[in-house]
Amino acid sequence: KQWYQRRVRGGYRIKSGNIDNTFEIVSIKAVNRKFYYLHLNRMLDRERTPEFNLVIEAYDGAYPAKKDELQVHVIVQDENDCSPEFNQTHYYASVREDANIGFRILTV
Repeated sequence: KQWYQRRVRGGYRIKSGNIDNTFEIVSIKAVNRKFYYLHLNRMLDRERTPEFNLVIEAYDGAYPAKKDELQVHVIVQDENDCSPEFNQTHYYASVREDANIGFRILTV
């Protein structure tokens, strides 16, 4: 009989919560090791998606596969990408000296 050794390959995958494929799991090979990291595929926008609830699955590649899951909660922090802007660089107003307290002087 000939015996064939099947190479068992395990890994990780994002099982759920990956809105618009924002993330991916990338592997890096090193000497006798393999490292995995969560990679960002696109810019984040807190106003569009303020958080992600990812489920990462690890599997061993055997048959039947042994699996485990990890929940990763990603909170997107806001960057002031909507800075206030004026329509003009200068505004001018005239106010009478007998104007009442609370009189509206200028609207910008």
